[in-house]
Order: sequence, then structure tokens, then C-alpha cells
Amino acid sequence: MPNTTDTALQIAFDRALEAGQFAIAEQTLRQAERIASGAADQAQLERMRGRLAQAKGDTTAAESHLAEAVDRAREAGRQDLLARGWLADLGAVRSARGDHQAAQATLTEA
Repeated sequence: MPNTTDTALQIAFDRALEAGQFAIAEQTLRQAERIASGAADQAQLERMRGRLAQAKGDTTAAESHLAEAVDRAREAGRQDLLARGWLADLGAVRSARGDHQAAQATLTEA
């Protein structure tokens, strides 16, 4: 998935989530998984999984995937991805789970 955050698949995924069309989001995620290559793409896939879990109300899975996405982006040296709201997503999920201290730390870093 070259240019992970700017691909047509990412746009389709975002639109499906916004519309609450989870089946389409899942299908788009599967397509992205088939063409992903490299560490940045793996980070993006984890973020997509986390955002889908969050949209479905599974904050435990969302936090796990989003934390993994942040870790993978850091390992890939892609701080630019974190600047695109990734830390804010993780902080919001942590807050929703009631872990306000971790949420504050994450949001402060963002």
C-alpha cells in the first residue's frame, strides 16, 4: 500500500467508517492487507483495525490495535504518521476506556 495514508483504499475505508458501513470497511481492510508491504503499511493496517474496532464499540481491541500502530510507526521512523492524528485516536480510546492518566499522557504527546 504505497503512500499509506493517501491511497484510494484509505479514502474508501474512511468513508465507510463515517457512514457506519462496517462490512464495506472490513472488505476494504482485507484489500489493503493483500497489497500491504513494509513497516509503514503494517502500521497503517493496525490503525485501520483500531479505528474499525472503535467504530464498532470495542474499545479494548481499539486500544490494542492503535497502540500497536503507534509503536510500528515509530519503529518505521514515520513520525509524520503520528502527526496525522494517530496519537489523538489512541488518547481518545484510552479516555473512553476510563484510563484518563494514560489518555492525558498520550494527548500531551500528541
